[in-house]
Amino acid sequence: MQIVVAEIPRGGRQLQVDPGVDWALRAATEALEVEPMRLSGLLDVAYPARRERVDVRCRIEAAAERPCDRCGERVSIQLRCDELLLYFSTQAQEDVDGEVELDAEDLEVGWYEDGALDAESVVREALALALPARVACEDSAACDQRTEQLLASANENAPVGHPAFAVLRDLQ
Repeated sequence: MQIVVAEIPRGGRQLQVDPGVDWALRAATEALEVEPMRLSGLLDVAYPARRERVDVRCRIEAAAERPCDRCGERVSIQLRCDELLLYFSTQAQEDVDGEVELDAEDLEVGWYEDGALDAESVVREALALALPARVACEDSAACDQRTEQLLASANENAPVGHPAFAVLRDLQ
């Protein structure tokens, strides 16, 4: 879904985010790496009077089941996103000549091209930012036990030591 920046009304524009909106469902599925069990929210898109940037307030809730990063068991994750994302035109970036030194806050912006902002990319970015660094089971003791069992079964048939040293082992 392309949002034409010049057509954003003075009071802003709202876009619904839910499973019935194809582009929103695609974005959530890509960000979560699985189709969400629940998805709802709004994008409040504003184009401030200065006409320098597009502000997008993302208020999105999503739920999905993903495998635990440690033991592989299915884990339910609940995401709640309330972020303000800022987007500048790539044309503004191209108008700057020479090298530009960026501050930390300069790295927290996105870019749009050809006068249009891609709403699907906005939802994908907002959900990706809301994801935990690691998806893990709530019951860490049970997760530890399952992980130990997985490692033990994987190591049962594994050769001892690195294969490159097998020649040295045979020299004895």
